[in-house]
Amino acid sequence: NKAADTMTINKIPLERKQDVNKYRDFDNYLKEHPTDQGYFGKYGGNYLEDPELIKAFNEYADAYNALLDGRGDAFSTDNTEVLAWALVNPGYVVGIDALGNMDTIAPAVQKGNTSLLEWLNQEIQTLGQENFFHAAYDATLAPVYGEAANPDALVVEGGVLN
Repeated sequence: NKAADTMTINKIPLERKQDVNKYRDFDNYLKEHPTDQGYFGKYGGNYLEDPELIKAFNEYADAYNALLDGRGDAFSTDNTEVLAWALVNPGYVVGIDALGNMDTIAPAVQKGNTSLLEWLNQEIQTLGQENFFHAAYDATLAPVYGEAANPDALVVEGGVLN
């Protein structure tokens, strides 16, 4: 069972700085895993309708290397990973905030363990009243992302999406 949400996640494209917001014209769009084909078909728009333009990689490192060595023009994966990678790789930026719909991350509880699920959801709600998840972001992720990320776009307090 899924407990209350604690963080948002979505796909965002990573691009070369000089090409920012031109990803619709890229010849080679990279994604991290072949199973994402359905995702790009659903959310990718007309510019990704041709499957020959989308190259899939089973390993993140392979996709990032393809971007670095010019075999790809843009790469899309989870927002938190792309934001951090762009910060340590000069010349690359996150061009838009999201590609497709936002999703969330939440703790999981073994199916049928309702007492643990209820306790965890109550704990997440209580921690949210204390702004615990924003404080955790400030202590752990803010030093990595700096001004590149908006904590309100990533953090879910108390299991409630704003």
